[in-house]
Amino acid sequence: MGVNDAQTDLSRPAGRPATARVLIALDGSAAAAAALPFARALAAALQLPAEVIYAAAKPTPMATIREQLGLGDGAQGDLSLQVAVGEPAAAIVGGAAAPEVGLLVMATHGGSIHSHPGLGSIARAVAASTPVPLLLVRPEAEPPAGRLRRPLHRLLLPLDADPQSLAGLAPAAGLARRLGAAVDLLHVTVPGPAPAGSDAVWRTSRYSDAPYYDWDA
Repeated sequence: MGVNDAQTDLSRPAGRPATARVLIALDGSAAAAAALPFARALAAALQLPAEVIYAAAKPTPMATIREQLGLGDGAQGDLSLQVAVGEPAAAIVGGAAAPEVGLLVMATHGGSIHSHPGLGSIARAVAASTPVPLLLVRPEAEPPAGRLRRPLHRLLLPLDADPQSLAGLAPAAGLARRLGAAVDLLHVTVPGPAPAGSDAVWRTSRYSDAPYYDWDA
C-alpha cells in the first residue's frame, strides 16, 4: 500500500466534505481490475460509495466502456463510472481532485497479471501528483475468486531515517482507526552513521540483532 497524504482521516481529507467516496482507476486490463476487490472491501469497511474512473483516448459510448471494464450486469454492475478523455495519469489525478473523493485506488501497473518490476509509468505519475491518499495494489496480490478472504485487520508501515517517511503515520493511523486494524511499524535502516547533511531522526543500533527495546531512539 502506498499513501502520499498526511491526513488523519482518509475519509475526510482537509478541505473536503465528510461524505467522501473511493475512486478506482481502471483501464480495461486484467492487471488494473485486480485492484477492484481491495477497493470495494475498503469502501465497504469505511462505509463510503465507490466509483470507477476511466481515461479514454477518444469519446466512446458509455455502454461500450462499461462492457470493456466488466461493469455491466453482475457483481460490479452497481459501480458508477466517470469517463475522462485524455492522457491517463492527468485524467486520474484530475478526477481525484474532486472535493468528494477521499481515497484513490489503482494497480501498480496495467496489462496482464505478471511480475512487474516497480511501478508502471501511469501509477508513478499519479503517485507523484495526486492530491488524495493513494492505495496501490500489486496485481499479483489479487485474492482468489476476486474477493478478500479475510478483513483488513493489520497494516504494515515501513519507515526509514528520512523525516518525510513519517508523513505516512497520520493517514495510516486514520485508516487503521476506521478499519479497527492494528498498525505494525517497520523501521528500515542501514548500519553506520547518518550521511552528512542528513536530517535523520533515528540512529542505528550497535547490534543488528538487538531486540526492539534495545534500539536507540
